[in-house]
Amino acid sequence: MCRMLAFWARRENSELLEPLLKAFVDACGNDEFLARVSGGEVRCHCDGWGYAAVFASDGGTQVVHEKFYAPSREEHLGSLAQATRRIISLARDSREVALVLHCRKAGRTEPVGISHAHPYREEITYYDIFFAHNGSFRKDDIALILGLPSQLYTDSALGAKLYARLLESGGEALDALRRLAFYTRTAFNTVALLVERTSGQTTITYSALTCADDPARLDYYEAYISANRDYFIYASSTVAQHPEAQVVEWSRVRGRAGRIGFYERGLHITQVVRCPPI
Repeated sequence: MCRMLAFWARRENSELLEPLLKAFVDACGNDEFLARVSGGEVRCHCDGWGYAAVFASDGGTQVVHEKFYAPSREEHLGSLAQATRRIISLARDSREVALVLHCRKAGRTEPVGISHAHPYREEITYYDIFFAHNGSFRKDDIALILGLPSQLYTDSALGAKLYARLLESGGEALDALRRLAFYTRTAFNTVALLVERTSGQTTITYSALTCADDPARLDYYEAYISANRDYFIYASSTVAQHPEAQVVEWSRVRGRAGRIGFYERGLHITQVVRCPPI
């Protein structure tokens, strides 16, 4: 259970980033949808945060990947707020910025710690992949395919590794996501940066798919998108519905079907996939 934000914009729209990041920090610290799902027990996504960002300027491309974990709620949220200020500062000096940001609420049986914070980095021949996920996979099935011990990894980490393998074997980004979606247990909300290692050319992939039926979980897993030729934003429900995030118009993706998209240099393509059997 997590909150996510993906963002791409040219300099003229980078001012959208600051209110969105404020909304993200607030949503991670006080999530009404998480409270409903947990029966009022939990409101904070406080099991680690991380981001990957690509800042393009006339002087070149800078890739930043930062993750953090602390058991203290105050330290967790304070460090997240500091990180968002660093992101804003770098974005102001950039011609373009692409960002994937994630705040984690770990499942009851999943490991915690800085290495288990998203986004996960995977390296393949031509790309660095930064993969973040909200939902859960059929963990043991993916571990069996990869030949890895499931207890040492989160389900999302195993999903990231399988996504990388599918891409490395020649799969196109959307096809790789569709194949990975087969292993969904509760929800397949993902955002990822694919950074071409030599040129720095960056692609954002995203998906929004839930297998949940009850209203509280549907609200929790709902994802929102705002996009045109000058910017692209993907946000978890708590983020998109925050007052600070109303600087753009949102479209929601909800229910048993979801969207898998591809965003590169203003080109926007979406496809619909069906929820696999649970």
